[in-house]
Amino acid sequence: MKCLVRDKDVAAAPEERVRQRVLHWLLHGSGVPRLRISLEAHLAFANRSRGRADIVVWMSDDHAQAELLIECKAEGLLLGEDVVRQATAYAQRLRCTDIWLTNGTSHRFLKKGAQRRWEERPTLEVWGRRLRAAPSPAPRPPSRLLPPRKFRQLWGAETPSEAQAARCSTDGGARAGGAKP
Repeated sequence: MKCLVRDKDVAAAPEERVRQRVLHWLLHGSGVPRLRISLEAHLAFANRSRGRADIVVWMSDDHAQAELLIECKAEGLLLGEDVVRQATAYAQRLRCTDIWLTNGTSHRFLKKGAQRRWEERPTLEVWGRRLRAAPSPAPRPPSRLLPPRKFRQLWGAETPSEAQAARCSTDGGARAGGAKP
């Protein structure tokens, strides 16, 4: 699959598919300029631990101030408190005030409140476009409105029916408890 920001081929891992769908929405759905998006931004902490923020949207092209941190997880993984702790630590390091957690089917939005505490919000506004946190049903591939190459990059199949069939055959039932496949 071709990365929409790095413009190179990347492995079509489950988390990467979610990341590419988010990038597609940021670039084409909300109009965020490509120069204001960083992927897998390296972070270092005082205790010498390290991390990588999946997606960072910056306020300006010089990447001086982060506007939004997006943490992507593979479809089917729960967006539990461990994910919230990871994302808030990254956002603190980046001095970012908005967080979007997603596994492709459900979303959680956090904003740093007046008392400097993270508060969960039902919506998030990105470049004038509003997102809702309510979990959505399992994603269904869109109709062939996308060019075939772009459809294949985002969904890993040639047609919507192939994508749905592949998703059903690889699910093996719902994953619970945040267990990785």
